[in-house]
Amino acid sequence: MTPLDIQLNRERAMRIDGNFDAVGGRLSQNRRTLVVAPFYKAEHLVERLVSSLIASAADLTAIGADVLLINDSPDYAPLAEALAAAGARAAEAGLACRIVTNERNLGFVGTVNRSIREAVASGADVILVNSDTIVFAGALKEMVDVAYSDEMIGFVSPRSNNATLCSLPQQEERWRATPAEGYLNYAAIAPHLPRFTYAPTVVGFCMLIKWRLLNEFGDFDPIYGAGYNEENDFVCRAGMVGYRGALANRAYVWHEGEQSFSLSATPKAERERKNSAILLARYPHYSRLVSAYFAAPAYRAERVLGGLLRNGAGKQAIAFDFSSFAAHHNGTFEAAKALAREAAAAWSDAYDVAVIASQAVFEFHKLGAIAGLRRVDIASQEVFAAIIRIGQPFDWESVDRLAARAPVIAISMLDTIAQDCGPLFRQEVEELWAFASEQVDVLLTISQYSMDQFSSRYPVSDRAVRCASLLSVDIEDYAPVEIDTAFASDCDGAIFIIGNHFPHKHVAPTLERLLEAAPDARFVTIGIESDNPRVVSFAAGLMTDAQVASLYARSRLVVFPSFYEGFGLPLLHALAHRKPVIARRMPVFEEIVAAMGGSPNVHLFDSTQEMAEAAASGDVVWRPQPISSGQGWARSAAEIRGAVEQAIRAIDA
Repeated sequence: MTPLDIQLNRERAMRIDGNFDAVGGRLSQNRRTLVVAPFYKAEHLVERLVSSLIASAADLTAIGADVLLINDSPDYAPLAEALAAAGARAAEAGLACRIVTNERNLGFVGTVNRSIREAVASGADVILVNSDTIVFAGALKEMVDVAYSDEMIGFVSPRSNNATLCSLPQQEERWRATPAEGYLNYAAIAPHLPRFTYAPTVVGFCMLIKWRLLNEFGDFDPIYGAGYNEENDFVCRAGMVGYRGALANRAYVWHEGEQSFSLSATPKAERERKNSAILLARYPHYSRLVSAYFAAPAYRAERVLGGLLRNGAGKQAIAFDFSSFAAHHNGTFEAAKALAREAAAAWSDAYDVAVIASQAVFEFHKLGAIAGLRRVDIASQEVFAAIIRIGQPFDWESVDRLAARAPVIAISMLDTIAQDCGPLFRQEVEELWAFASEQVDVLLTISQYSMDQFSSRYPVSDRAVRCASLLSVDIEDYAPVEIDTAFASDCDGAIFIIGNHFPHKHVAPTLERLLEAAPDARFVTIGIESDNPRVVSFAAGLMTDAQVASLYARSRLVVFPSFYEGFGLPLLHALAHRKPVIARRMPVFEEIVAAMGGSPNVHLFDSTQEMAEAAASGDVVWRPQPISSGQGWARSAAEIRGAVEQAIRAIDA
């Protein structure tokens, strides 16, 4: 997957609506139209199809249509009776329906060919409709208008609930919708599409064929017997000289599916296998055209837009992307879990909240314990109204997964450390972040400081919703769930230097200063090794939450010497354990303290030496302070929800 593929997919999903509406009506349409509905038994289908044609009387008048109902089961009285009753009802409504009966059963292809020959003789275009369809008002006229918007459009099909490449939405679980449900699903997506889409073929459930093609290329080929692929053969025949198929995206015809042939003696699978072999032997390029259509960004965009649909409870689905999570602990995972937990509870009024994660990650991080949060496998093809990724992407595959799963993508860029710190810089990440900043729908950051840093380095799109949502600064939100009381029992009263092995965390140099400044003190570190007997070191990322909580609980103060943070969770963890914090002065820490309403237990200094001296002085001790400021996870989740909803609304703007 290339950046261009991703970009095209995103742009089409978000901005193709209406781009081609102006092309309609360029060519004059002065032919009449023969609307043909073949019936074979299944008399229960007659009333609803004819009723829908009566409801489309204005369309039929506008396109100069004659309606022809063909009875292909002449010896089956119930169908004849149903057709006669429907014809009488149509006449009462002012719609003339001609009913003709084949002298013998001709099958679908033979019956259609009878109508084609009539159309050729009378100079009419043909619209074929299956007996198991319901035509919605406006569909027939729109099909004709699309056909005559381009000289070389020879075939047109409408969109439908259940008609292979005409299906909108594409999600198969939506194909069995009722007519009302199917139309609502279609109507939620269709406005975002161009007026029509060129396609490698059309679908026989409802298709328009221009007279000039009928006249030039003849009938459906009888070799296809009871049906399947006869329309594809005709499209390929005409396509050899340049005629195209098109899907009329503003036209909708509901299709029950598999009713027209349900009484055939030949099973569907057998007909498909046999007829597909005939078609591909004649037109080997057909499979290439179809594959290209399904792989194109426009088709992918249609699928993504299906994420806007609501479930049976009237809720849209929103997913947190944890696909890059691993089975270990870090600050990013901690913040993401906290936000997902809050969202699962607070957003349940309008959203079905999911998390995209492997089973191993889901179990390791105990995500199954979060009520209202369901797991979606990374390989799943489910789409969502929005996907929220907590943490910047570091590979193109991550971005492609996002682009293929939702029309609204929110990425939380935690910080720009990876590109600002020289040893960490990677050119491919620089290009990836620049691309993501131009394509993202919602740019989230975990502090205003992070937003300022990212926005000054990368070209954020003007259309992106920007949301600098400070993570929770409520001390009570960081109270440990459990503490491993048996862990690190030799660390009581130690000074805890928090960080890891990366240079910007500055743990090793700070430890050296502290060893000198406080010769009688003992120390605990994470992420570095030390052979000093006064130092106990632990590897970063491998301890459980309860073990890390034990280190905070046993220490007498916490030193956080990092030069660069997007937020600074250790500061809140220290306060939750009633431990004072010594940290380097930086805007994000001042932002956190200000949001808390101030804190007597956060001590900021401008240099490593000042931090070491303060830690050694013995003057930094815990002082009482409020544990809640009203600025917790609920506030952050609400801010993120508001930004995501703004982006979703923008799709319809």
